[in-house]
Amino acid sequence: MFRRLEEDTVASEASPLGRATSFYRLHVGEHEVVVINDGTIGVTLPFFAVNAPENEVRALMEAHGLGTEFVPLPVGNVLVRSGERLVLLDTGTGTSDFARGLFGNRIGGLLPTLELIGVSPEAITDVVFSHAHIDHVGGTSADGRLVFPNARHYMPQLESDDLQRDDVPEPVAPFYAFGKRQLQPVAANDGQLSLYGDGDEVVPGIRAIATLGHSAGHHALMIESRGQRLLLPFDVLGHHVLHLRHPDWSMAPDQPQVAVETGDGCWRARRTRGSRCSCTIFPSQASVSSRDIAMRTATSPPVEGALEAVTPWHVPTLRTPLPPCVDGVASSGGPRS
Repeated sequence: MFRRLEEDTVASEASPLGRATSFYRLHVGEHEVVVINDGTIGVTLPFFAVNAPENEVRALMEAHGLGTEFVPLPVGNVLVRSGERLVLLDTGTGTSDFARGLFGNRIGGLLPTLELIGVSPEAITDVVFSHAHIDHVGGTSADGRLVFPNARHYMPQLESDDLQRDDVPEPVAPFYAFGKRQLQPVAANDGQLSLYGDGDEVVPGIRAIATLGHSAGHHALMIESRGQRLLLPFDVLGHHVLHLRHPDWSMAPDQPQVAVETGDGCWRARRTRGSRCSCTIFPSQASVSSRDIAMRTATSPPVEGALEAVTPWHVPTLRTPLPPCVDGVASSGGPRS
């Protein structure tokens, strides 16, 4: 399922930039949004299309000049600065032995990149999870201690319920156990974990949209401010070619029967018309439409309305000075929406 990716750790640790990776900054109304690349994981091609003929999958990848042995998949996290709040959306893979055993060592760039832009783990006020897969909750705790100790954490109610199941299939049991272990320090602190559902404003300016199917409680998040919107679909779309061309192709973790039960696929047209869309696991400059997302999440006819994807990475170098920091977050000289 996964292919471990290795790099020269001696060279990376010796670099003045350390393990910092790349980021992209934009504005949504009054919100400053920073998309951070946590690293890259290697995924075998069949993972993305378990219900598709292998020859068709390979042919489509080759037609776009993409490799067919494995797919390098970027892992993205999002930091939102809104007033006095610093909101982190998902915590990436982390650097646990379990994560490194699966993915190799090209992971764990979230904390070094936060440090690079002037944000300490203690400064994070809120952590919002889209779902509980390893590359979304892996950086929540380390050695039994919270990585973001002062933050209130938010998990979809349905995802939390699913983690407590007793009938977990054996092949995925280690992943459930890992998720519960990473979240245990949050659950142990009374009042530090809150649950949310479809339509909830999880924190001011960030609203949840149920997109069940990739997991039992997967939610997209909509960032809104002053009439501007940015949709974060997370793992609704897994690959920028395969799932835009064939939205009916399922990833290995997907639960298609749950996606069908969620019903009305027109939520995107009603709630996201005119929005931009940042797909954090897509390479830069991917283009996404509301039709693509509608087909991926439900069976109802999609309604027209384009979404613009914004994920061009800024790779920091020693010759590229960062903008000055304001209130603990690097200020933006980038585009305003």
